[in-house]
Formats: sequence, C-alpha cells, structure tokens
Amino acid sequence: FERRSDGVLSESDVEGLEPKDEQVALNNVLRSFLNLKGAGVEPQKTREYLLKSAAEYMHSCASRSDAHHIWKAYKRLEKAQVGLDNKFYNTMMSCLLDAGDAKGAVDIFKSIP
Repeated sequence: FERRSDGVLSESDVEGLEPKDEQVALNNVLRSFLNLKGAGVEPQKTREYLLKSAAEYMHSCASRSDAHHIWKAYKRLEKAQVGLDNKFYNTMMSCLLDAGDAKGAVDIFKSIP
C-alpha cells in the first residue's frame, strides 16, 4: 500500500475491491486496520472485525457465484498482512466451493500455513 505524503491512506489504498454497497464495510474496516497498523498499533479487535466482515462479504460473493471477488478480497487481506486464521481459510474454501471454484478451494487448502 502506498501512503500519501501526509501519511493518510487514500481511497486507492483499498482499490481492487469494487465500491458496491456490500463492500463498503470491508473497505472501511480494512482502511482502519491499515491506518492503525501504520501508526504502530496492533489492532487486534479491528483485525477480528475485519475477518468477520471479509467472511460476510465472501458469503455474499458465493451466493452470486462470484469467485473472482472472493479472490480479490483474499489478496487484499493477504497483502495487508492481516494474519488470516483457520476459521477464515475454512470460510474461504467453503465460499469458493459454493461459487463453483473447487480448484481454488483445493489451492487454498494446500497453501494454509
């Protein structure tokens, strides 16, 4: 993520997630997480809320068979070094399966640390 010269994250810092209504909460909490982390704070509660928001978003994507946006959200969280837990990975695999991306679910399973 790039920061503006004033140190504040810009809208482009959370680009990659399209600005649909269902993505607003995820975008906002990701921005908060990154701002806190950038300030040297370990935002544990924000991280937990971020993972919850991401799970809700992935379920929404899965209900529309939209594996592409599930992957986009995952890549944004991974890039932000959120610290994904087993519950997140299980949710993601389930959502990918529901969205019709069985190969993606297997790939995630194989990549779990």
